Amino acid sequence: MAKCCLEMLEEAERDAYQALRWQLEIFCPGIESGGEGLESILDALVSQLENNTENAEVVSPHPNLLESLIICSAVLDKRSPGAGRNPKNRTLALVSKERVGRYTDTHHLALATDLELAFNCLEEGADDNSLDDTEQPDVAKLFRGISLRCERSLGPNHILTWRARLGCLFTSNSMDPVRERPIFRREVSTIMNEQVVLMGECHPLVLDSRWRLFAFNLLVYRDEDAHQMGSQLLDSLRLKEIRQQRMMESLQLEEKVARIYALELTDHEHALPIITDILE
Repeated sequence: MAKCCLEMLEEAERDAYQALRWQLEIFCPGIESGGEGLESILDALVSQLENNTENAEVVSPHPNLLESLIICSAVLDKRSPGAGRNPKNRTLALVSKERVGRYTDTHHLALATDLELAFNCLEEGADDNSLDDTEQPDVAKLFRGISLRCERSLGPNHILTWRARLGCLFTSNSMDPVRERPIFRREVSTIMNEQVVLMGECHPLVLDSRWRLFAFNLLVYRDEDAHQMGSQLLDSLRLKEIRQQRMMESLQLEEKVARIYALELTDHEHALPIITDILE
């Protein structure tokens, strides 16, 4: 993923392809791996696993392989964002089904996967071709369901529960974040403060929540508060202890800050210094 963060996408795709081939030889020696290239092998593997979910006699794939599928789909999604079926959404949906089957729909791994899928759908606008028309998710409904499951199985004061509540707030139809900005900010403040109390300011999930809040503020309000929030997030990501202990997560989030400025707002004045810092 380091090469992916540095925009070395061809190298990242080649490395991901080789790693996935090795894992298939270890965990699934008999499975058909498709043709050459990461996109081909991932599509073939996900298609087979999607078909296998209907067969109770098929053994669930190894957990390490499922994690690798998510990473590989993220590499492809980075290379061709918004092109055709979103491989990351499709892969997350598959991994969710596999984890629910292996554990339950209230297991923390299944809930974390569903949350990542919901946030990814929200990030993509939930109007792309990542899923079939009959499978297009209602993101607000998705977050509400995950929030209820998190609270029921993990309790009201768990990091996943608070992140699900953040997603519910982003997609709430009962609150207009523009007209009711003070109320929205108060709700957000409570959610973020609880995450920090639970996990600390530098935990990857807390940093990810801060990025999502920055992106929401930037796209909805487009004011200096959003820029300040982004600047504070970048300062946190560049802290020495973060770079040493969470290098990949910090680089990924820093690149996403630059990407939202460059692609969503075509604000290269803010984007270029961030990209330069990543490359250095």
